[in-house]
Parts: sequence; C-alpha cells; structure tokens
Amino acid sequence: MICPKCNGQFNELSISGIEVSKCDSCGAILFRHGSHNKARNIPEAIARDSNVETVRGSNEIRDVDCPECHSRMTKMIDKAQHHIQFEACSYCDNVLFDAGEFKDFSEHTLVERIKQVVSIFKTNMSS
Repeated sequence: MICPKCNGQFNELSISGIEVSKCDSCGAILFRHGSHNKARNIPEAIARDSNVETVRGSNEIRDVDCPECHSRMTKMIDKAQHHIQFEACSYCDNVLFDAGEFKDFSEHTLVERIKQVVSIFKTNMSS
C-alpha cells in the first residue's frame, strides 16, 4: 500500500492482534477499522510511533484518499485534544495519523487539559 501523505511504502505490522500499517518514509500510521482507540492503551503500539521532530510537513497535507479503499478521507480533530488533527475514512473506518500524532493522541496530560480549558474560556469570553 502507498502512503497518501508522501507516496512512501506502508509496512504491515501486527501489534497485539491489531493490524497496523506504518509508512517507511514519513512515519504515518494507518489503523484499520477504528482500532486506534483500542491501540491507544497498548504500550507497544505507542512505541511504534515516530518522533514528531524527525518528520516535518506531513500534517499540512490534509486532503488525502484512503490508501485501502481510495475514498476521500475526512479531516478530523480529536474531541479531547483539539490540537491533534488526523484523517478518517467514513467507508472502511481506517484512521491515519501523522508521525508523532498517535503518541500524542494516547497521552492527554494535565497541561494539555488546562490549555484546552483556557482556550475554551477565552473563546467564550470574546463572543
């Protein structure tokens, strides 16, 4: 399979029974059939994510097709962590994270929670 972010090659992995594809070029990770929510609690899955500092620019590419069914993926924002942007396929339920995003998705720190509350407060006060 070809990565829709950089045209690199996806390598197939099985992590605790979850089928995952990781791009050998940009480090993007494709989770099949919504398995990202289950994988976020598996340390081995989190450890497979690339360091975000090593790969730059792939998050700017948001208009991509699903590498499996070739349908246009929907741009998503995590409801708990608004700074995490990923792509999801509404047809086959695949989810694509850029390098470092899945690791961030799996960790919701106190500092992130406070920043989110402050951001929401500021937005509400300016309305």
